Amino acid sequence: MRICVGAITFRRPNLLGGLLRSFENLRAPPNATLIFLIVDNDAAMSAAIAVKNFQSRLKEGIVLYTVEARAGIPIARNRAVQEAIAAGADYLAFADDDEEVHPDWVCELVAAAVERKLDLVGGPVRCLSSDISMDLWSKALMTGIVARDMKKERSARRRAEKGLESNIVIVTNNWLVDLAWLRQTNLKFDEALRFSGGSDAKFYADARALSVRSGWSTSAVVYERVPLSRIGFGYQFDRARNQAIASFRRRHAVNTPRVMLTTLLSSAVKVLGCAACVAGVPIFGGRALIQVARQSGWAVGRMQALFGGTSSLYSTTDGD
Repeated sequence: MRICVGAITFRRPNLLGGLLRSFENLRAPPNATLIFLIVDNDAAMSAAIAVKNFQSRLKEGIVLYTVEARAGIPIARNRAVQEAIAAGADYLAFADDDEEVHPDWVCELVAAAVERKLDLVGGPVRCLSSDISMDLWSKALMTGIVARDMKKERSARRRAEKGLESNIVIVTNNWLVDLAWLRQTNLKFDEALRFSGGSDAKFYADARALSVRSGWSTSAVVYERVPLSRIGFGYQFDRARNQAIASFRRRHAVNTPRVMLTTLLSSAVKVLGCAACVAGVPIFGGRALIQVARQSGWAVGRMQALFGGTSSLYSTTDGD
């Protein structure tokens, strides 16, 4: 078995270095070869040194480095799929360049795919702060970010335990696909969403339409390192706003009266939820603050999308 472990990156060599160091400790499934694939979405090859250092330290496995000069996350993801297939891989796993993976991450994903005959597998992402010198405000917000992600993980685990794992949306921050299935369906990431975000969620929706067999591995864990720039209230608001716009655009090609009414009502519910969270700040602290940021951003984003707004979530990058 040949398993391609992939990541795409854009001008974040230090963050990428952390991911690559965690790759060094990955355990391969029995009788499997790991192929580490880094797709650099920067024509200036800003990831080259980090990848070269990784290659010099790696004891087992193959390292592939390629540059995709056309900017855009789905474009780089499609290039990774193309390179993995060309390398003769059976599976392609993805992690983000700002993450670190558990040593058994690939083993757990592949075991779920093989034992349960799944075409697509996902797993939980747990947040870790990458900055220990935070003030009290940032620490409170970080507490809320961690609590939000743990809530999402518990929800996914409960669905999996109830036999509803096929309803869990699987995105590329922790993702494995059977390349035989992908070649058969010829499914690709939508390159029209190159800067808006949401191309992996659309991929999952398109895969569902093609009767994909998807599942969840509760033990295939990755850890996201959250830089200080992402812990701010404004960043959390803006991220939720852009994600809400991208989600709306993906789901609604035309603004029918029903879509408009549903959007207005759901936004109003979010606003009421924000008011409740504001009232809960003295009790719940950062957990309530993050909910205020996320829900208010979601409501504003939905309204902007309704009147023609577009998402630019990945028009810039943060972190180094």
